[in-house]
Amino acid sequence: MPNIKILVVVEDPIFASELNTLVKELDYDLIGIVDNSDEVQKIVETNNPDLILMDLKINGDLDGIELAKMIKIKYGVGVIFMTSPEEQKHFEQEMEMEHFGYLVKPFSKLTLQNKIELAMINMTHSEYSVSKGVDNGNEGMILEDCVFIKRNNILERVEINDIEFIQSEGNYCVISTEKKKYALKMSLIKVRKMLDSHRFVRVNKRHIINMSLISSIDLSTSQIKINEDNFSIGRTYKEGLLKRLKTLS
Repeated sequence: MPNIKILVVVEDPIFASELNTLVKELDYDLIGIVDNSDEVQKIVETNNPDLILMDLKINGDLDGIELAKMIKIKYGVGVIFMTSPEEQKHFEQEMEMEHFGYLVKPFSKLTLQNKIELAMINMTHSEYSVSKGVDNGNEGMILEDCVFIKRNNILERVEINDIEFIQSEGNYCVISTEKKKYALKMSLIKVRKMLDSHRFVRVNKRHIINMSLISSIDLSTSQIKINEDNFSIGRTYKEGLLKRLKTLS
């Protein structure tokens, strides 16, 4: 997702520097990094960000939650909060406003990318569902090589072969192809039941992968590679996965 304009609001200068590097490596448009609530409104008015990465503790008259509420009401800009493990429980108890999730520090570049892209998808206010071709007697065509993902009133065809992996994101999951991601308001288990069990396999608690697209498996580190993405193989899934592979040695 190119040309996403992101504003970072964070108090810690070291963490701010790390975020600066991550956001630029992901090729997003970083429009500014500020540490206080007073500057945020000015930047939002002049630069119109698509998304704000907001720390809970910031300088100024408002804390992160208070500032996010004001920005949401006045400008309609989405917020992803950043919190420490110690602050997480308090944040979950106090948070009442609609937001697009939070990141628990420290987090990886991949985690940040997934959270940003999921937030941008959700901000379209679209409802997604999946339909699969099934046998309906003589009344229609059976399509076993694709699924249809519903966005508003459009059913978009996605080829099964193009699906690289499915990732759980709490109440959502994200179907990823090489060119596009689709956020679905359903559980990973439910999506799994709609896909070919011979082709798709669960490798850990958060990921289902397309076995036909596996590039390599590092047995020493229990890592699977599909194109540029790497996935850890959970202990409970490793034996079942390896049994399904034809191996030569």
